Amino acid sequence: MSEPFALMRLLADRSLDPGLGIAGTVTVPIGSGNEGAFATALQADGKLVLVGESIDGTSDVVTAVRVHP
Repeated sequence: MSEPFALMRLLADRSLDPGLGIAGTVTVPIGSGNEGAFATALQADGKLVLVGESIDGTSDVVTAVRVHP
């Protein structure tokens, strides 16, 4: 069973930012195994990057996803 990368963005008042994805959350289906995002980065242009690992069928691989809010 695939587990997607998940991301949420909070506003200063700690509520979900409705300007990102669906009601402040984004899920990205990756691979077909036990995937996980372990780090995030905010680029100068406002785009978010998730980095983690996924399974390519036989081994774990580093995976990066760029999210356009």
